[in-house]
Amino acid sequence: IEKDTLHAELLVLLTLQIILLFKFKHTEEKAPWLASPLAIGIVCLFVALTRNNGIFLVVAALAVTAILASSKKLWVVLAGVVTACCVWQIVLLPLFGVTSEGPREALSMPAQIVAAHLYNELPLDEQDRLVLDKTCGNSLDDMKVTYNSDFADTSKGFLTIESGEDMATFLGAVAHISMQHPMRAISAALSTSYGTWYPFCYGTYHCEDHPFLNPIDDSGWANF
Repeated sequence: IEKDTLHAELLVLLTLQIILLFKFKHTEEKAPWLASPLAIGIVCLFVALTRNNGIFLVVAALAVTAILASSKKLWVVLAGVVTACCVWQIVLLPLFGVTSEGPREALSMPAQIVAAHLYNELPLDEQDRLVLDKTCGNSLDDMKVTYNSDFADTSKGFLTIESGEDMATFLGAVAHISMQHPMRAISAALSTSYGTWYPFCYGTYHCEDHPFLNPIDDSGWANF
């Protein structure tokens, strides 16, 4: 079983856990252990660790679930998962001699959002362009030409982010252009990492024949 397959299976399990959590929240029935904060935390940890961008999905899922379920325990779980991931990346991996390629390894989705934005020739504010030029190695034109909606490695390869400050400014620019064209940004991000969840798609993380979801096809819902 490949890492991406395991990640997808864990994501299905996490979705089931959240559904069960809300199903039993307002009933007198005892919820199964699978829907407990501890069990959700364990699955979230593995979701975060099996893909570099998994932590973003976990943080969003746990935060929204904690708010909707009014659960303080889930906030504790969220803090624990983030702490564990930081310890893994900053302490344990270097301890065992595993070198990191820098913050850009966790930025597949944001890189694809930028590349899709450029590919579709959408307007960029001057400030956003300055930030993206700096954090993408002054290669925005190359990023536009080489954009592939299915795979993020090419787009991610242009990133020259080496510090937390660089990451913060880059993500700020990505958030700004995403708010201007939200559906296209969502489609670009999902097509990269979760394409096999879309209808009429086949293969492992490879998307074809889905014009209604393709971020580079103006006939689809992404054209908003």
